[in-house]
Amino acid sequence: MRVWYIRARWLLPIIGTIALVCLLCHRIDLHRIANLRQDADWSVLLIAALLTLPFVLLKAFKWHQLLKTSQPQTTYTLALRSFLIGMGASLFTPARLGELARIVCFPKRRLEVFTLVIADKFIDMSALLGVFLLSLMLLSPWIGLVGFFGVGCSWILIYTGFKFTKSAKWISQKSWLAERIRLLRQLPRHLIVLNACFACICFGLMSLQFYLLLSSLQPVGWQVGLTLPIILVVSSLPISIMGLGLREGTAALLLGSYGVPMEAAVAAAFSIFVINTLLPGLVGLALSPTLMKGHKGQKKVKKNRRREEMGRVEARMTGQS
Repeated sequence: MRVWYIRARWLLPIIGTIALVCLLCHRIDLHRIANLRQDADWSVLLIAALLTLPFVLLKAFKWHQLLKTSQPQTTYTLALRSFLIGMGASLFTPARLGELARIVCFPKRRLEVFTLVIADKFIDMSALLGVFLLSLMLLSPWIGLVGFFGVGCSWILIYTGFKFTKSAKWISQKSWLAERIRLLRQLPRHLIVLNACFACICFGLMSLQFYLLLSSLQPVGWQVGLTLPIILVVSSLPISIMGLGLREGTAALLLGSYGVPMEAAVAAAFSIFVINTLLPGLVGLALSPTLMKGHKGQKKVKKNRRREEMGRVEARMTGQS
C-alpha cells in the first residue's frame, strides 16, 4: 500500500502537468504567442529581467540573517550558494520542498540548518498569504475580508498550538523534536519581523516584474501586478511540476477581466517563472556538483588523517612491545 502511495504522489503531478499544458495549448493560439516577441518592448523586458538580481540577493540576505543565529561564522557567499542550490533542487519537487537541499552546504550541523530552512519557508509563506489577502481586498473587498478572517483564525490556532508545546510531555520525551522547537523559540522576534518585511519586498519586486512583463507586450494598468500573489498561491498547489500549466492558466483566467489576451497572460506568467525561478535554479544545479566534489575531497582528507593516526598508534604499540 505504501509503495502505491509513493508512486501516486509522484505520478499525479506529472499527469496534472500534462493535462494542464494540453488544455492551455488547446485554448490559446500558439502562433500569436510566437508573434508577441515582434511587438514586445525589449527595453522594458530587460529591466524586468535585471530586477532578478536584487530579488535573488535579497532572498539570500534574508536567509543569511537566519543562519547567523545558530552559525555566526557563516559568510554571505555560503548563504547565497546554499540558497541557489535549494532553488535548483526545488525545480523538480512539489510545493518547492527541494529547498531543504540547502543543508548540503552545512555537513556538520544539518539538523539546525534544516530547522532554519523550515522557519524561512514558513516566513515566506506567511508573507505570501499576507500579500495574497491584500491583493484580494484590493481586487474584491468582500472576498478579501472573508479570507482575512479565515487566515486570522488559522493563525490563532497555530499560535495556541505553539504555546501548548511548552507544556506537552510527549515533546519533552523526544529530545530531537524538543531541540528543534527550542531553536525556533530562540529566534529573535525582531529578526522574524525583519525577515517577513524582506519577504514582502521580494514579492513586491516580483509584482513589479510581472507588471513590466505585461506592459512590454501591451498597455495595461498597474492593477495587473496585484494578481501575481494570487497566481503564486494557486501555482504552489502540488498538482503540477514546477506549477507548469497551473500558473499560466490562473494568469489567463485572472487577467482576462482586465482585457489582457490569454496569450499575453500566459507569456508573462511563464516569463516570470523563467527569470525568477528557472534561471537561478539552473545556477544552483551547476553549483551542486562542485559542492559535492568538495565534500568528497574533505571526506578523503579525514579518512587519510584517521589512517595516519591509526598508523602512528600501531607504530607506538609495536615499539612498546
